[in-house]
Amino acid sequence: MEPLVIITICLALALLMAEIFNHFKVSIVIGFILAGVILRIPQLNSILVDSGGMDYIGFLSNLGIIFLLFITGLEINIFELRASKKEEGLIAFFSAVLPFALGFLTMKLLGFSNLMAFVVGASISVTSEGTKAVILMEFNKLKSKLGTIMLGAGILDDFFEIGFLSALIIFTHTGIGSETAIRELQALPIKILLFIMIIVLLFKLVLPRLVKHAFARHSQLTTLSFIIVFFLIMASLSLYFGLGPIIGAFIAGVLVQMLIHNKRLKERIVREIKDFAYAVIIPFFFIQIGLNFNPEAILKTPVFFLILLIVAVIGKLFGSLMVKPFSKLRYLQLYLIGWGMNSRGAVGLVIAEMARSSGIISIPVYSTLVLVATITTLVFPFVLRYYLTRYPDIMDA
Repeated sequence: MEPLVIITICLALALLMAEIFNHFKVSIVIGFILAGVILRIPQLNSILVDSGGMDYIGFLSNLGIIFLLFITGLEINIFELRASKKEEGLIAFFSAVLPFALGFLTMKLLGFSNLMAFVVGASISVTSEGTKAVILMEFNKLKSKLGTIMLGAGILDDFFEIGFLSALIIFTHTGIGSETAIRELQALPIKILLFIMIIVLLFKLVLPRLVKHAFARHSQLTTLSFIIVFFLIMASLSLYFGLGPIIGAFIAGVLVQMLIHNKRLKERIVREIKDFAYAVIIPFFFIQIGLNFNPEAILKTPVFFLILLIVAVIGKLFGSLMVKPFSKLRYLQLYLIGWGMNSRGAVGLVIAEMARSSGIISIPVYSTLVLVATITTLVFPFVLRYYLTRYPDIMDA
């Protein structure tokens, strides 16, 4: 089968499933993943395998990961980050560190390796402000007191996600706990700093002129082309420096949004890049997840799945509740924030997918992580609706 036909079938199926889920006000990401699960049907899967379609999907999936991290960098609000309150910082810290620690210890107690324990801990520790933002917007609570705190904590949490991803890249090549890994981790901040300095120096004379030229022409094509080429160059340089393409993609996103001072222009560019990426590239990342998701593996290990689900949920809830001694928020409000932080996004799935493709985690563990991320994302809107019905002022009081 021709590559064009394979790509068309995958995108059409992903679009159909996304529309169905969007109709029921459920994240389109779940629809994309389910499209991949449908492609697991033996008749369809054999066509993909025999025609080499898995290679095309794999390439586009890797490209999708880079786009996801670029968009993450684009959407981080640097000004809100600077103004982040102690409350948001503590919630971000505890709701990332506690689930990671619980996940790591649980896996070790179950007899898994340090590396697999790290991957599981990292996957269940991350959250997604993007998912929360959509849900809060639907309930008209995006700018409420708790909504602002949730999003602020989510922004700070992005840096934990990047840290976990960076560490995973190192552990993939060196192994966890080895002297080489320790040295690499110690050198990581220096590498990132040097990378940023070199990039700034390389583009200091060229980049401002290119930006000025691209924006002065008022051409959407020129502007978007320039931004995409710039972020791909950054990702490639990051890969060359041994940091992996995701670091360069993330930093490129941050730099691009800092270069654009016009708020309306920035919002338009982010929206257009997101629309393009989610329409053409990013679906393949989630399709890849669905293709490698094995429901039968979970049915064979239901106890393991339940343990991990409980650990993931409790870690986020208690992580938020631990902030109480430092906050004026009520326990019930922190509890609701904990459910908001439980809403896991794409980066947790990126960690799981990178680990699977590197052979670090088995399919049963991978499938469990995918299902945990899916369930915890789906639960938050129901919890939010329940508490808003019972306590109408909980988000603002």
